[in-house]
Amino acid sequence: MIKLSQRLPGIPVWIPVAVFLALGCFLRLVWPLDIEFKGDEATNFGYATSHLRLGEWPLLGMTSSVGIPNPGLSCWLFMVLGRAFAVSNPPDLARAVQLLNCSALLLLSFFALCFVERKDRAVWLWALALACVNPIDLLYQRKIWAQSCLPLFSMSLLLAWWFKDRRSGAFLWGLLGALLGQIHMSGYFFAAAFVIWTGIFARREVKWGYWLAGSLFGLIPLLPWLGYLVAHRGDLGYSANLFGFFEQISEKTHPLSGLLDGLPLQFLWVWLGNASGVTLDWSLRYEWFELLRYPLIDGFSTHLAFIASLLAGILTLVLIAGGWRELFLFRGKAVTEKTWLCRNAGFIALGVLFTLSPAFVFQYYLLVAFPIVQLWVAMTAQPFKHGQKVLILLFLCQLILSFTFLDYIHVNGGAPKGDFGVSYGQQISGQFR
Repeated sequence: MIKLSQRLPGIPVWIPVAVFLALGCFLRLVWPLDIEFKGDEATNFGYATSHLRLGEWPLLGMTSSVGIPNPGLSCWLFMVLGRAFAVSNPPDLARAVQLLNCSALLLLSFFALCFVERKDRAVWLWALALACVNPIDLLYQRKIWAQSCLPLFSMSLLLAWWFKDRRSGAFLWGLLGALLGQIHMSGYFFAAAFVIWTGIFARREVKWGYWLAGSLFGLIPLLPWLGYLVAHRGDLGYSANLFGFFEQISEKTHPLSGLLDGLPLQFLWVWLGNASGVTLDWSLRYEWFELLRYPLIDGFSTHLAFIASLLAGILTLVLIAGGWRELFLFRGKAVTEKTWLCRNAGFIALGVLFTLSPAFVFQYYLLVAFPIVQLWVAMTAQPFKHGQKVLILLFLCQLILSFTFLDYIHVNGGAPKGDFGVSYGQQISGQFR
């Protein structure tokens, strides 16, 4: 049983929380030149450095993978960040995104310490600890992507949902749910999952009128995008052919994607990969095997990354085996109603929606599920006799993987043979590997 609550033996709880936050912020902010910078990042940097007046801001964002422009909020976000942080180069913009994600970690810690009931505090603090060091989160929370900005907004939505029985909480829940999908489409899946699950299991607790008012208000920025769809409805039959599109790209994204297409296992595969932190191969591709040799000491391969990856995968399976009851709908007495609803909305309902959709579930889609992935891991460990020991080991394995990944990118100037590509620092120096 997880025991971390108000105090560790002789240690106030704020000390480990401060350590977690320091590690999380350091990992996101270190080596600012070691960032990805390709087409999407360059486009977003162009938005951030544009000097248009408010009335001249573009009504639509960049074109999505299926040929439809994204809503305007996806680019307005970078225009706001560009002005707020006086962005003049890509590392400045990446730093702004990284600081948003550090703020998400701070908000999660504040939420866990101040609003969560004592009975649930341990699982939420473990969720914080794992979120700080998870290498998959780290990979995407350092990028100049709209979806990389999602964790702070997702955490804000969760906080508003927590007070859904109040007028202000219900209104903000509806508002943030409407805005989240305008940043990235995965936001609508996440928002819908909470609405559906809450409507089934806790509908009497919600001020639905205020939720509806917030939702309608949040849809106002979406009107230009809806107008575009109406005006170009004749062109959408081809450009929005999601089934055909994802059939084409699925073979190019990952060696196992062909086995996963159209199966419920696809979502679980991505979820478990993110939860364990071992699927950096999505970004590194063929260089992943090289990463497993790291870190190097005087040119000698320690293979510490391989050991950490193997152990993290085994530990995740151990948690599932030991806490299998937590994978189902039954809450038991382990946590309060709110934490149970939150976990299931972000895991079960979101999983069903992603599975029923025609879209291939990419790894970065789960950025929107912050911090539900880590909460799920912590809750799965609760009934397991040695759950806390397993979580400590998993935390250390993910910390090693995160440091090793950053070291690999720094030493090699990125991952030119992978999706990561050549790092921005190497691009400006011209010293490609």
